[in-house]
Amino acid sequence: MLSTGMFIASSAFLPSSFAMTMNMYAMAAFLNEKCASHHRFYAIICTAISALIGWPFAAILGMPVVIDMLFFRPKVKMFWYFTSLSGIFVGGILLSFDSYYYGKRVLAPLNIVLYNVFSEHGPDIYGVEPLSYYLKNLILNWNIAVFLIPLAVPLSVLNYFHSWKALEQYKKWGIPLHPLYWRHYSPIFLIYITLVAWCIIFFNQSHKEERFLFPIYPLIALLAAVSLDSAERLINRYIPSFSFVSWLTVMFFILASISRTFALHKNFSAHIEIYKSLNEHLMEHQRDLDFSLRADPLRLCVGKEWYRFPSSFFLPEVAVDSRNIKREINLHFLKSEYSGALPNYYPQGRLPFITRRIPAGMNDMNKEEPSRYVELDTCDYVIDLETPDHVLPHEPNFGAMVYYFSSQSNVFRRLYAHLFLISSKSHWFYRAFFIPYLSVRRTSFANYTLYERIPPTVRA
Repeated sequence: MLSTGMFIASSAFLPSSFAMTMNMYAMAAFLNEKCASHHRFYAIICTAISALIGWPFAAILGMPVVIDMLFFRPKVKMFWYFTSLSGIFVGGILLSFDSYYYGKRVLAPLNIVLYNVFSEHGPDIYGVEPLSYYLKNLILNWNIAVFLIPLAVPLSVLNYFHSWKALEQYKKWGIPLHPLYWRHYSPIFLIYITLVAWCIIFFNQSHKEERFLFPIYPLIALLAAVSLDSAERLINRYIPSFSFVSWLTVMFFILASISRTFALHKNFSAHIEIYKSLNEHLMEHQRDLDFSLRADPLRLCVGKEWYRFPSSFFLPEVAVDSRNIKREINLHFLKSEYSGALPNYYPQGRLPFITRRIPAGMNDMNKEEPSRYVELDTCDYVIDLETPDHVLPHEPNFGAMVYYFSSQSNVFRRLYAHLFLISSKSHWFYRAFFIPYLSVRRTSFANYTLYERIPPTVRA
């Protein structure tokens, strides 16, 4: 629960996070000691919900249930019955909703698979990363737990040998090989090979994202715990004081995780705080606001920081000035050095008509759409990270522009600023982990700033 990985994944509003949660429920049912028929059904339907409603690739994580019910502890008829029932129930609901909102027969998970696996361009057009990307990510988010995972199977097998004495009829060449002997151990082994299969599949993809690992995070925690517990049980037979080492390992994991989580919040939360500051400004300074000279709706613009926009939930639904004039606030994009596709608004109207319309200015090749951009002089507010040492033609330093245009009649003023870490100027260790008294000396920050245009801009 204290791991940085779970902190990030469980709070993210993403399909892979939902899939992670449902897979955790599925594995909890699968690992139940009784493993009754209703536990198997829970495992299967949670996997179906995870893959069909969440993220289709999460179906891979249903491998333990499939292999167990078909081969290890055969319940073939039950498996096909529960699978068919879950598929018809979950898939039927999904097909009904998708078809209603799209105005044609659509199964969204199928389209996701077709685009990412079978299309000409696929996800690689959105960027590629080396293998080390995932390795670094896992070490940062799970620290010592990552190194315990490879030991989970060998240590737990040895522990199983000592805990479950095999009958002679289960042995061959003095080694217990009969499947009945391993029926209590098979769930751990199946979960292990499922995690390995997931890593093989996604580590070999050129396009890598942190969220692609979210679904296996509960499995990482489980296998690391199995490894540590097995090591303690085995060594305690000879060195009873080894429990002390286990506690040290757990404490190291907790402290490293807290340090990493705190560093993430301290160093990289400014893009969240600045949108909260906008909301607070509009509420606390309502008596000072005058929207009579501003257009409707108000425009909040971002340039190079477009990808850090957290969510429309962070924008107020409506702002009210001192005269009780109400204005909506919409996000818009300024031209930056980025030359790919940007998000777009749904057309105005009522459901399901707005979701059935095929939007203009969209493509599946990550090509730039100039229609997304607005001019700076049409923006009422601007949010940007001040980078004086990294000024490009389409990425100006708005902090300098405030002073440069101070003698003009149409200027920006700085409303709020929060500190955001500059990775290129900070030591790699101290930006990754927070160390009291040391991190502040080895890291560098810049202002993540909210600007307001003065006087207000009126758009035609």
